[in-house]
Amino acid sequence: LTSLDFNRAADAIAIGYAAAQAKKSLLARLSITDDTYRQYQSSLPIIAQNERPIIDFIRIDNNTRLDNQVIEGQLRIKPGERLDPEKLNRNLNTIYGMGEFQRVNYTLVRENEQTGLIVETQAKDIGTDILQFGFSMGANLKGDSEFGIGVAYTMTELNSLGAQWRNVLQVGGNIALMSDFYQPLSTSHDYYINPYLKYEQYNLDLFNPSYDLNTGFRIYRSEIGLEIGKNFANWGRLSAGLFYGVGRNDFRLGKPTAYASSFNNGGYSLRWQTDTLDSLNFPTSGTYTNILYRDSVSGLGADREASTLSISFVHALTWGKDSLVPRLRLAGKLSGELGVQDLFLQGGFLNLSGYQVGQLSGQYAALAEVIYLHRLTDASAAFTIPVFAGGSLELGGAWNDQQDFTVNSLIPAGSLFLGLDTPLGPFYMGAGYAEGGNASLYLSLGKLF
Repeated sequence: LTSLDFNRAADAIAIGYAAAQAKKSLLARLSITDDTYRQYQSSLPIIAQNERPIIDFIRIDNNTRLDNQVIEGQLRIKPGERLDPEKLNRNLNTIYGMGEFQRVNYTLVRENEQTGLIVETQAKDIGTDILQFGFSMGANLKGDSEFGIGVAYTMTELNSLGAQWRNVLQVGGNIALMSDFYQPLSTSHDYYINPYLKYEQYNLDLFNPSYDLNTGFRIYRSEIGLEIGKNFANWGRLSAGLFYGVGRNDFRLGKPTAYASSFNNGGYSLRWQTDTLDSLNFPTSGTYTNILYRDSVSGLGADREASTLSISFVHALTWGKDSLVPRLRLAGKLSGELGVQDLFLQGGFLNLSGYQVGQLSGQYAALAEVIYLHRLTDASAAFTIPVFAGGSLELGGAWNDQQDFTVNSLIPAGSLFLGLDTPLGPFYMGAGYAEGGNASLYLSLGKLF
């Protein structure tokens, strides 16, 4: 393990276990029989809940830019409460997971006949700002190819409440520039505001008679917005937002249509998210959900009124070195008609593999898949990068009209891949195939943002 492997705590346990097993013969002389150990356990006094010490005071020893009250707010323990070791350890893990600290420790002390809880935090030696890179490349057997390079820089601890400013640049076939500022509104981090702006341009090819068959556009769009939300500990978030955007759809190929025009969009959004996955890249446990409602209304600047709903669900379960990750995505309009710039896109690695990114589009989209992961490296081996062999079975599609959705219209697809969980991010090398002879090869390192 290295200082970058913060997500491999379980591996550290396995490594320690393997090291102890290697010395099993030397440790055997210190062992006792099961009966002797049970007798020892029965002789120990039982510590009742009401005998756990009451915490009279809390002291934060902190050398970061964060306000001590931010750490105390995440600790969620108040003077006068009895010590709950499980709750304390869980909340200390939450504090460490904020990403600001090299180390988080605690001690119990007795001072002036009072019991105190002292929490010590140490700032990261390498600094708290985060620089991330991403690269992806895909090519199909018809000679079409695409690539993308992305970089993200996040500045943290911008003030005593722990504000963060994230900036993203992506170039390649698709171009994107994004910036958002996350500002907690209190030391407890229960509420926050998140203003953002983004600019993007990308190609969109339509193969739907409703938009004139084989018509291609270059989409240019900009958007500013403000999100206000409430955090639920470290597992959930509820938010509401306002947005306004402008752009244009430039005709690129095929038959010119009225859809090649400028547009304005404005409205509001509601979002509910939960995330208990142990890893974003190769999850082995936990669940992720994301429900997003967007309503474009003329009173907020939209020239086309429409509302949409998107639902995503991911769950991971593991036995031994094998994991299954079911995923579900549903999206569609609830009212109005979507412009081509707002269509839901399908295609790409693990998103109807075999198709290129965004090759399918429509006012409705669905995807159901199961991803299988098998860990090839030994979790007990030190200084190793986790390596996975995997595959996916996928079923989905994109439709312009609700009545177009039928069981026969669903597209089966799948993939085989090799994945590495590197310090620079996930590395994937794989191949995908979808019904109709659509086959593609994929290579990526890190994530595009």
